[in-house]
Amino acid sequence: MGKTTLINSTNLNLTMALWLATDTYDHIPVGAPKDGLPILSVTQLLKPTKALILSHRLPDKDNEVELIKRVKSRIGQAIHSSIEAAFENPNKDVILKSIGFPSGVIDKLVLNPTKKMLEDRPDCIPIYIEQRAYRKVKTSAGTTMWISGKFDQVINGQPEDNKSTGVYSYIKMDQTEKGDYALQMAMYKWLNEDIIKADQGVINFILTDWTQRDVGRNNYPPNPVMEMLVNLYQPADAEKFIIAKLDEIEQNAGFASESDMIRCTDEELWRSDDIHKYYANSDMLKRSTKNFDTYAEALNHKTKAGKGIVITAPGEVKRCFYCDAAPLCTQRLEYI
Repeated sequence: MGKTTLINSTNLNLTMALWLATDTYDHIPVGAPKDGLPILSVTQLLKPTKALILSHRLPDKDNEVELIKRVKSRIGQAIHSSIEAAFENPNKDVILKSIGFPSGVIDKLVLNPTKKMLEDRPDCIPIYIEQRAYRKVKTSAGTTMWISGKFDQVINGQPEDNKSTGVYSYIKMDQTEKGDYALQMAMYKWLNEDIIKADQGVINFILTDWTQRDVGRNNYPPNPVMEMLVNLYQPADAEKFIIAKLDEIEQNAGFASESDMIRCTDEELWRSDDIHKYYANSDMLKRSTKNFDTYAEALNHKTKAGKGIVITAPGEVKRCFYCDAAPLCTQRLEYI
């Protein structure tokens, strides 16, 4: 991937510009293997194959990033840092006791224990925070590489992931996104079989634009923090996915032309379902009279009404707007 250049075209003041430009994530970890083998992260494996390959072909001129567009990622980074600091707070036990957690639980909590500590205290409740792991894997073609991943926290064998998002995104979350969360955690389990033992993981959603006044309306979440349980693949199944994904990357990385590469699927594009719109008056198409999930339902309604027209609006593609590889991709032009 080309070098990223940060642009402050909105003339942010020193404080805001410095905050948005500062990235504390360990993109090049200190403990990374030094054997020269390729290293791919769990996050990269969740990206569409074509997007991943093209992102590494971007010239420097296409890697300019406006500082103002980093607000969401910096808020997310700040939340992660704050949660990590809460676990490391020397007054953690006092705080937990003050909010009702039993002493029998608090006294057993051990932060980032060593194997020796676990042997000495077999009844303890281990908590691991922001641990990065590496594991070698070999593709079907015989290429050896490292897979890397860093979970947010694992408590007594159960992984947790903290995600900040807006209420609308939370409500509209589809099965593909939920599946990605489960797959991400399954790969963390594959990387950390000695730490992660549970068959379920927890996603902690922090809803950044939640308001009390909207509770009770439609599917609006009742609280600004929501938990979601996800079922995890077994490590052997996660490894099958990893190898299949690496095989796909190898098969497509050799293509010089983007048009020869595997296309992003509707699921990978975060494409919404088609909307079938019924218009009672075919001369007034600015606003539909009623919308339907299926064409058959819309057509049935038109037949009963004895008039009107049905027009299908294709589902909206969302991922292209967030894809680093967009400047080199022609597939996205089909949706604009």
